[in-house]
Amino acid sequence: MKVADFTQWIKNVDKHMVATFGLHHDDLPDALWHDRFEEGLSPVEAIEAAVDDDWADMLDMGDLWYGRHLSSLG
Repeated sequence: MKVADFTQWIKNVDKHMVATFGLHHDDLPDALWHDRFEEGLSPVEAIEAAVDDDWADMLDMGDLWYGRHLSSLG
């Protein structure tokens, strides 16, 4: 893994997260960002994994992500 590649990837994660949640990745409980980067997930896929796996018990995270994110695609 190149540090520059991960740095750009996590900036893209934050771009999507700020647009949806108004927060950066490090403003929320830990998620497996490096692992997801290493697995080849896109930033969007990594956020979906965090919403589904790491933040499933956080009220409204799924509604915010899937509602706002999907509406921005349509």
